[in-house]
Amino acid sequence: MSMSVQSAASSGSGGERRLKRIGWLHVPVARFNPSNHIRELARMLEAGLHPSKLALRPIGLNNSVWILSCAGRAEGWLIKQVPAKRRFSGLPTDLECCDALISKFPGLLSDQRLAFPHSVVHLQAPTGEHVGDLIISRQAPGVQLGRFLAELDLKNKGADQEKLERVCSSVGELLADFHTRYADPSTGEATHHTDFHPSNVLYDEKTGALSIVDLTGMGSSGINDDVEKFARLMGTLAGERYAAAFQSRYIALAKPSLCRSARSSTRSTAASSTDGSLLYPPTSGQSSSVGRGTSFQCLSSLVVPGSGFNPEKSLTTLAWLLSPGQKVNNPVVRPLASCKDAWVLSQSDQKECWILQQVSSKAERGLGSIADRCEALASRFPELLRDDRVAFPHRVIPLQENLKHSSDLLVCCSPCSVTLQDWAAKLDLSNRKSSEKLNKVLFKAGQTLAILNAKYANSHWTEEGQGCDLHPKTVLYDEQADIVCFADFSGCGAGKTDEIEVMSKMISAIGGSQAWEVFNRGYTLSRPSRSRSCADSGMLGPWFCVAEIAESECEVESQSSVASEESDAEEAENKRETCSLM
Repeated sequence: MSMSVQSAASSGSGGERRLKRIGWLHVPVARFNPSNHIRELARMLEAGLHPSKLALRPIGLNNSVWILSCAGRAEGWLIKQVPAKRRFSGLPTDLECCDALISKFPGLLSDQRLAFPHSVVHLQAPTGEHVGDLIISRQAPGVQLGRFLAELDLKNKGADQEKLERVCSSVGELLADFHTRYADPSTGEATHHTDFHPSNVLYDEKTGALSIVDLTGMGSSGINDDVEKFARLMGTLAGERYAAAFQSRYIALAKPSLCRSARSSTRSTAASSTDGSLLYPPTSGQSSSVGRGTSFQCLSSLVVPGSGFNPEKSLTTLAWLLSPGQKVNNPVVRPLASCKDAWVLSQSDQKECWILQQVSSKAERGLGSIADRCEALASRFPELLRDDRVAFPHRVIPLQENLKHSSDLLVCCSPCSVTLQDWAAKLDLSNRKSSEKLNKVLFKAGQTLAILNAKYANSHWTEEGQGCDLHPKTVLYDEQADIVCFADFSGCGAGKTDEIEVMSKMISAIGGSQAWEVFNRGYTLSRPSRSRSCADSGMLGPWFCVAEIAESECEVESQSSVASEESDAEEAENKRETCSLM
């Protein structure tokens, strides 16, 4: 087999740090077989290394990773074949990732606890095309932790139980140091392994040394779940005792910021609790895996191709990000009608669903990004995240394209999955009963919006109702449960936005001016007033209802679009009950 070797320095023309380029191999078009290139590899790896002393053996199931050992030496080389081209325009190759990491963390090459790549051999096809790379790292001592675990008798031998518990505790210490040592210099966020499991940790029983391997994906965008993944797999393979030993040691030694979700960085860990519990706690005891969070959380960033974000192509990853504690059964995603760049993600056995909305990640007019404003509003009004009348964002997934934070994906839990427009479109408005049904829902929607604006108003309240920063743009409705829910808060916190004008256009498109009149009447009659004497007393707080609406205002004209006198009485009753609804 012919071969050409072109030497390459460990730094580029600009002096940047990167993997050492040690040569090229001419390979056939068929699958690469390193055993046919032992002589060439020996010459590249070390001058004077005789090929007869080398032995090659494959590891794993993909036939793309090999151990090259040398007689008389404790350590050899680990060789991994990786593609030379990007799978997607925004997803770097393994070589690009390694170069970027070495430039960012030069200490990776000297860290004896890591088997981080140090060299690369390029593979060239007979056509001259660069078809692949061989990423080369040192062979760390020991065996895979999963293999070591399999040889223990955890049921009958207390010594083996204690041994594994000590090892798991040491792994927690190792990972805590790894996350702290290789934290991002600018944000302080941990750089995750992204595939941290027992098979990627080597344990040398003779020396007690632990090593982390398979680091080519370190720091890549994806599910940053190092702690959760290892704890979950160790709990499954051996038992919760050993998962707890690993986790408790990690939490004791890691920086507090690494034990909870961080909002400030696009490379944050996946959602975690702030009390040091599992990053992805089990959801046993909950009736639904579509759970509303108790605080705004930033999940792992998601890489999207240059063609743009398509939730159908990332469905598996999205399901894992949104419901890591429970399996999402038969997930289905569909566009949310009348809402730009928004989708409904539902599962077969759950009524509640997730609403996903892609929004800009750029700051607007010095107010911060849309996700920043949602987080600020959720921090000011935590009850927003538990209110079934609003599908308010409680999580954000940063989207990355071409290694840049391109946009954000807001995640909301909603009891409704159908827009009011879609529901109304199925009604025969020429039928009086259908028309009355629509008017009842429109009145309720107006009433609900008024109540929400009052409940979540800021301190600068005005009679014009400009004291609320919610500014929803979409109305959802569930006929079976008779629930009205507001969504699309991309305009929240953006100052004085005329949400009534936005609602006017949307409602008028459903049923014309009469539909808007019904909605506006529900809004007007349910909007609370402020009484100085009671407000000063502080008995009911700054917002409450008083019966200041004249009786003539409560009288609803009898029209064909409004339901009889009983409907009028119901509207008046709704007005009187507004306080209790708040």
